[in-house]
Amino acid sequence: MDLIISTTQFSLNAISSQDEFWNRVEICILKSKVKSADCILFPEYFSLSWLLFKCRISGYGNLSFLEQLQKANEFHDEFINNFFELTMKHNICIVAGTYPVIMTDSSKKIVNRCYVFNPEDLKQTNQKFSFYQDKLNMTRFEDEVWKIKGGSPDITHFMLKGFKIGIAICYDIEFPSYCAEFVKDKVEVILVPSCTEDIHGYWRVRYCAQARCIENQTYVVMSSIVGGHKDFPEINVHHGQGGIYTPCDIGYPPGGILELGEENIEGVAVAKLGRKQLEHIRKNGTVLNLRDNLAN
Repeated sequence: MDLIISTTQFSLNAISSQDEFWNRVEICILKSKVKSADCILFPEYFSLSWLLFKCRISGYGNLSFLEQLQKANEFHDEFINNFFELTMKHNICIVAGTYPVIMTDSSKKIVNRCYVFNPEDLKQTNQKFSFYQDKLNMTRFEDEVWKIKGGSPDITHFMLKGFKIGIAICYDIEFPSYCAEFVKDKVEVILVPSCTEDIHGYWRVRYCAQARCIENQTYVVMSSIVGGHKDFPEINVHHGQGGIYTPCDIGYPPGGILELGEENIEGVAVAKLGRKQLEHIRKNGTVLNLRDNLAN
């Protein structure tokens, strides 16, 4: 069975209303559905423009960026409910980028969490989301400036149309040891919601995403933040380009690039991922990275 997946480039520009943000999210979904996408991936921290707007209309607009992050839990349920409604309305699996979550235990730390809304699962449960993955490895600005910390150490996967799908949030994809957990489970798709300020950061994440394709004989799908929120120097500029990558082997594009979005422009890129094709190269490829990784 094939999986048609969409990845987004989403602008972090300031918004003038909540409807503006949610309408843009829905436009990305509709563009993906036109191409029969089963799943759509949004970028890391793409929710910040909405969160900061919610803070402003709730009387927190005079607070610093870091102080407004501390208000994230006040709007968490609304974020979840809106994506639940969108996934059920359009019958598409939504991987909703990331949202800052403040832990309710004694640590009170902020973690960077990616929620998954899979309509196939949600129709059978009373839950509003079906899966989440916390970011584990924090970049310097997250750790030292934003005071966001690594979340749950559990690295697992969810199922969609027979595919095992894991999530490595931005910097996490730069660590083979993180993705080694996916090798053990023979994960077939790794999703990488990313937020990169400059072109160097973008290429670090992209090169590592493509390296994981080869190491693990997987598909890797990367989403990107573009644009910036001019009211906050912490998030005022980004460089990004969504991409859908494959192993470099027979039957795939020689450079391992299946589809790319338009650099630094909000939009979507959609491609079909073949499961049988991946199974074939895992058994009969020019190289057998997955087998050799498991052996080691």
